[in-house]
Amino acid sequence: MSSSQKKRARQQQGDVNKCVKYSIFFYNFVFWVIGTFLLAFGVWGLVSKQSATIDEITGLVVDPMWMFIALGSVIFIVSFSGCIGALRENTCLLNFFCLALGVIMILEITAVVLAFVYRDEVGDLIGDWIENAIYDYTEDPDINFLLDEMQTSLKCCGANHPDDWDNNVYFNCSSPAVMACGVPHSCCRPEEDGGVNNKQCGYGIRALPEVQWHNYIWIEGCVDLIHFWLLQNIIIITVVIGIILILQIISIFFVRNLVGDIQMIKALW
Repeated sequence: MSSSQKKRARQQQGDVNKCVKYSIFFYNFVFWVIGTFLLAFGVWGLVSKQSATIDEITGLVVDPMWMFIALGSVIFIVSFSGCIGALRENTCLLNFFCLALGVIMILEITAVVLAFVYRDEVGDLIGDWIENAIYDYTEDPDINFLLDEMQTSLKCCGANHPDDWDNNVYFNCSSPAVMACGVPHSCCRPEEDGGVNNKQCGYGIRALPEVQWHNYIWIEGCVDLIHFWLLQNIIIITVVIGIILILQIISIFFVRNLVGDIQMIKALW
């Protein structure tokens, strides 16, 4: 018996393809758990810092917790429709899953194309984010962590120049604080003996003549080094994006196959 004949016989018996059905269910269940975790983590992060204010919601959002909430919400909703739709053989939820995933794919492709075409503007946006993050550096532990990790790993300081740290009230040269006219420890060059930098290694550095800065801190801005890193890893990034798109296309194909089975069975009633 051919595969088409087996499929027809199965449909006449009122059965969908169990392998496809439960593959879709478990695949989406995994992402449902991931989405729930990201959403819960983002909400917990905002509540624990008591930072979920109207000003942040309506203004420029810098807090990375909002990214976890947005990403977690999308993953949760889409995977929920695929998971429950497959389990209950609900064509409405399954069609919503296909539509949502199709829209997400279009947005992903559009974002990649726009990021390539308007790469200078993207660089400006990254620079604006870093400058706003510098402003909140001493107030938000998540932003503090992200900036420190970025500056340490990329060996950079500030958005375009170490003087960008004047945007922070504590590192500003007119500040009475001990870190006045300085930069965070993540801007410091590593110790020659390989030891861990003192947390105050960057304090007062910018009060020195600029020609001496390179002896103590990184002087390149992070925006240029992020752009350079992207160019260096363009092949890896392209492959990852391609794999994600292929997985999404396969998901839509399997869901459409399941929807076709369900509709065919209903037509035989």
